[in-house]
Amino acid sequence: MKTEMAQTPGNNDQRARLLRFLNVETEYIKNKLAVVSDKCRELLIQQNTEPMVCASSFRTVQESLRDALEKNQQWLAYSQQVEARVSAVLARVDQLEQRHHQELDSQDGRLGEMQQHHEGNLQRREAQSELLDRQRELEQLEQHLREKHAELSRVQRRIQDRRRELDLGMQERVKE
Repeated sequence: MKTEMAQTPGNNDQRARLLRFLNVETEYIKNKLAVVSDKCRELLIQQNTEPMVCASSFRTVQESLRDALEKNQQWLAYSQQVEARVSAVLARVDQLEQRHHQELDSQDGRLGEMQQHHEGNLQRREAQSELLDRQRELEQLEQHLREKHAELSRVQRRIQDRRRELDLGMQERVKE
């Protein structure tokens, strides 16, 4: 453009137009340069801060991992404590179940003894009841026997009375 201006020394109008065009072109290039410079600065800043961001991110991740590891260790210790307590409780439950079974066996033995005693009492009661029934039957038989004996005595008296009557009747007939 400068060469064009130098070639046309006499033409002011054309020079003014070229000058305006050059000014617009210069402005445009300046703006482009500013945009490119800003981009370069951003890239430089980003490039310079990325290692810091990465380093700070790395530190943050490292701290998070340490915290997580510490928490995991705490949970592991807690889990082991809970497991130990559960094991102790299960052992105690096992002891109590064994004791319960022993007591049940003991009670079964005592229950068996009590049942035998009860069955013995029941057999004695049944025997006593049978004995009482037999005594009542015996008393009834004795009563019946007394009644029959009394009846026999009456019949014998009647027979004797009748014999006497017959003997007397015979004696009177013989006397006649």
